[in-house]
Amino acid sequence: MRFKSFFYELQRRHVFKAGVAYLVVSWLIVQVLSILIPAFRISPQLLQISIIIMMIVFPVWLLINWFYDITEEGIVRVQNEKVESVQISKKSVNLNKVIIITLSVIVALLLFNTFRLSKENKVTETEEASILPDFQSSVAVLAFADMSPEHDKEYLADGMSEEILNRLAKCKDLKVIGRTSSFSYKNKDVTHEVIGEELDVAYILEGSVRQSGDIFRITAQLIDVSDGSHIWSDTFDRTMEDALAVQDEIASIVAKRLEVALLNDDIREHKIDPEAYELYLKANHEAFKLRKEAMLKADSLIRKSLKLDNTYSPSWVLLAHVIYSKAFDYFLLDPEIAMESGQLAAQNAIEIDSTNPMSYYWQSKFMWQARNMEQANKFIRKAVNMAQNDPRILERAGDFALRVNKIKDAESYFERAIVLDPRTWVANFRMAFVKWFQEDYEAAEGYLQRVYSYGFPDYNKNFEMALINRDKGDLKKAIEWMERESDPYLRILLECSIQHSLGQEAKAKEILEEIKAMTFEETGSENIDSNPEHDYEIARLYAHMKERDSAFIYLDKAYEHVLNWPQFLFTTPDFKNIKEDPRWEAYLNRMGKDFEYDFLNHEQ
Repeated sequence: MRFKSFFYELQRRHVFKAGVAYLVVSWLIVQVLSILIPAFRISPQLLQISIIIMMIVFPVWLLINWFYDITEEGIVRVQNEKVESVQISKKSVNLNKVIIITLSVIVALLLFNTFRLSKENKVTETEEASILPDFQSSVAVLAFADMSPEHDKEYLADGMSEEILNRLAKCKDLKVIGRTSSFSYKNKDVTHEVIGEELDVAYILEGSVRQSGDIFRITAQLIDVSDGSHIWSDTFDRTMEDALAVQDEIASIVAKRLEVALLNDDIREHKIDPEAYELYLKANHEAFKLRKEAMLKADSLIRKSLKLDNTYSPSWVLLAHVIYSKAFDYFLLDPEIAMESGQLAAQNAIEIDSTNPMSYYWQSKFMWQARNMEQANKFIRKAVNMAQNDPRILERAGDFALRVNKIKDAESYFERAIVLDPRTWVANFRMAFVKWFQEDYEAAEGYLQRVYSYGFPDYNKNFEMALINRDKGDLKKAIEWMERESDPYLRILLECSIQHSLGQEAKAKEILEEIKAMTFEETGSENIDSNPEHDYEIARLYAHMKERDSAFIYLDKAYEHVLNWPQFLFTTPDFKNIKEDPRWEAYLNRMGKDFEYDFLNHEQ
């Protein structure tokens, strides 16, 4: 009976209703704080403290409502009577009003968030990529000079300057030029003013490294390119054990001098075994040479480094890079083995340091090779969110967008990458294809000229330049570029398409039959079982000639090649001639099944 009486009193005094009202209002407060805290960059601890306070106050609130009521006459004690008083009735009405009003606000917030999130989900990568922040300042970190007695520490000088560059690049308000552009001035007699103008920066950080035994000396100086004045300079004598700390120290000093914030979370306290770190720097130096022999050397060095110390996240990232290049760039490793070991390396990097965007970058690339579109997209978007001003990440995001048939999105990513790293060959090369596809031939030629002038290894622009001029209608220039082409396979491909554009259809078909009869050796293929890349080129020629049946026959033969390089299918102008054929839609749907992705409806 006592329990029934107690329960009755809880109802009579509207304690249950008061509790519901408190919880509803508390939930609303939490939602508002979750919006305001990140907007005004308030410490997240405020939300935690607020929740704890509300949990502590909750039982106090229930007790207050048991004993008291807030009325027009003020706070009065609840009478101990079995029939509800007028005061308690008013209390019930007031609580109902609070609950109804608060719930109305909550519903409005939920509807607003649902609408906002639905719009955000529809926001394409273009909108994200096109947003360049208003940088407060800009700097280029040049390759530090190797001043060691034997001049054999270039890997150390490059590694130190690159690490400082990467640290500064985490400043959201600072435009930091990427390594490709900054390091392009190494060993060149170029004034600071010229570098500042070419890279569009206000400051330059340069320096030198000199190592003797376990001690190395870093000299760094920050220069204002407008007048050549030294804003700051200093010398640091450290042991290899303190290599990471001195890089952070220099980055922090430069950030303060340029009046931008380097977040405390970005300052590393981790130390790495000195010998392991030196091996890492050597491996990284070799990997950047983009040569088969150098990549093999990098593989050996980074594995030795990890045996000595496997707690350094960038070492695992570099191993993932090396594994990927060995398998998919130089075909030195079985793809299945590479995907398993490469994903493991990237995952190890994430587990050690979940804030390292390059680990997600490589996970995305491996997931693409595994044809797991959902995961590939998830990882690259995470990398972009973490490093929105990193040209390496933006290039990968652009490349991914091209592969999923989002040409406008890719264009925005590449444009942003070029702003941050003007001499990057990847973004410039891809932009040439985008502009070519968009029939902006002058811009396409300009981007190809940049790639060539910046010295991209082994790049030969004659093939693409001939085809661009062919499509532009300047067949005279197309022939001139064709005649410069020294590769016999590429030259005969050009000759076939240009002869067709000249109206020599019989001659073009004769050449095409000659191309179809070429051996693997003549096409330069290393595959002795099939030659899908060669089949792709034949499909391209048939598409140029508007012979749809034959084009699709050879596209089917080239299917594996297309799956590996779909960006070229989507950006090759010749294939515009067959896009209206129903078989084009069927082909994209076939690709979509392999990737579990709708290529057709995402086309831009």
